[in-house]
Amino acid sequence: MVTVKSKILTLLILLAVLAVLIFIWLGRSGSIEQEVTIIEKYYAADGSGKVTGVKTQEVEQVKAKGDGPVCAMKFSNDRILVLDCERYLDFQIGEKALIKYQDDTITDMRAVE
Repeated sequence: MVTVKSKILTLLILLAVLAVLIFIWLGRSGSIEQEVTIIEKYYAADGSGKVTGVKTQEVEQVKAKGDGPVCAMKFSNDRILVLDCERYLDFQIGEKALIKYQDDTITDMRAVE
């Protein structure tokens, strides 16, 4: 009788650990976090998705969302990600940052000292 109770208790603990791990895994929802350096900043006033580099004047195609201006940045991980123009305006080329992104869009960006 005691072994049956201990097996049930062990099973319940393992199920609780599994539930916590699944909750954490679903909470991340595919967001990727990396420490990178900003290589180039891009801007398009018309919202077309064709953005022009501020420093290099090269033209790139990005996923535009909405009718307003589109901003993007190229990072040291060779990705060009769309971001909120007003929120991340103060970041400079050459600056190191910790970025979180999902589906080629920045969800969070912080400066790294």
